[in-house]
Amino acid sequence: MRRIVTILVCMMFFLILLNTSIGTHFTGESKNGRNILVDTNPPKIRLIEPLPASIYIGDHCIPVPLQLCPQLWNKTLILFSLRGITIKVAAVDYESGIDRVEFYVDNEMEPRDVEIKEYPEQYVFAWCWGETMFREEHVVKVVAYDKANNSATLDINIEVFLTIHLPPIW
Repeated sequence: MRRIVTILVCMMFFLILLNTSIGTHFTGESKNGRNILVDTNPPKIRLIEPLPASIYIGDHCIPVPLQLCPQLWNKTLILFSLRGITIKVAAVDYESGIDRVEFYVDNEMEPRDVEIKEYPEQYVFAWCWGETMFREEHVVKVVAYDKANNSATLDINIEVFLTIHLPPIW
């Protein structure tokens, strides 16, 4: 019986150590004598749309074999668009949760609100052209912050071949 109790106590101690060492650490004691867990891991960001190494006409992807276009391995090519493209990312943080997601175009923050889709971890940014563009390269940077103020960054390289700015009709 004593051996069983010793084994159970050791297992519980091991589980407590394992649980507290995954992604968080103790930073000290609070006023009531309890340890405080702090999230030190940044959130995870995954690009949903536009796909890298792809060609788009508007928001529609045209699959292309990479062997034919090796210059597209690191970027997305927008052949033609009338209004803009939609950028979708998934951002998750399982420890403290996502606080906000920001989108930057060529290092300038976009002032628009980010739409959250039906799944809570999907964030959508509609990048609308303000001008007609011909053969321009842009970098869209996505920065996700968790509630512990850790951040993760994702860069999306986009080459725009031709866009025509049309003012909204409605």
